[in-house]
Amino acid sequence: MLKSENVEKRERIYYKWCTVLVLVFECFAAAGVLISIIDLIRVAAASPDVAAAETYYGTQYFTVTMTYEYTPVKGYITEDLNLKVFETVWIIVQLFSSQIPYLILFDSVRRMLRRIGTGHSPLNPDAVPCIQMAGAAMIFLSVCKGLIEQLVMGMVIYGHVVISNPVSMTGLFGGLLILVFAGIYRRGCRLQQDADETI
Repeated sequence: MLKSENVEKRERIYYKWCTVLVLVFECFAAAGVLISIIDLIRVAAASPDVAAAETYYGTQYFTVTMTYEYTPVKGYITEDLNLKVFETVWIIVQLFSSQIPYLILFDSVRRMLRRIGTGHSPLNPDAVPCIQMAGAAMIFLSVCKGLIEQLVMGMVIYGHVVISNPVSMTGLFGGLLILVFAGIYRRGCRLQQDADETI
């Protein structure tokens, strides 16, 4: 009995530290969202300072760095490009295609760990929606992030759609595995509930 209590105590400590670690990442993601909002205010109030480097478009401020890898702009900023529109659109695209989904992902993982760690069993049915949300966020980041970036920024810079390998197959496969795990976990929760009712 004492051994079982020690194992349970260690598990709770493990889940607690994992939750703290994920919370740190969530705070960084939230800070990124806040910085992007500050960037939008700054762009509206001041003249943008966009420059083309060898591998990316960027500014001297915060988060605005658009690599050629994600938006295939293998050239230079043309004179007729509205820099304020360019910078504003890029910040908004990053906010909704990357930063907010990452925030949702980390928040889902944190809530999942908290619910698993506080129950009498690791099989907690309340954690299933969190697992599903984490899988959905990962799939969105793998499929939609690059696609949205390339579609929108291609239109802003070129005036037409530019798409070049926007999907991350590794992230997509990982997200699908998470959704499969959510189904298996939900089944395990049902079996645990049936066993508890039988006892």
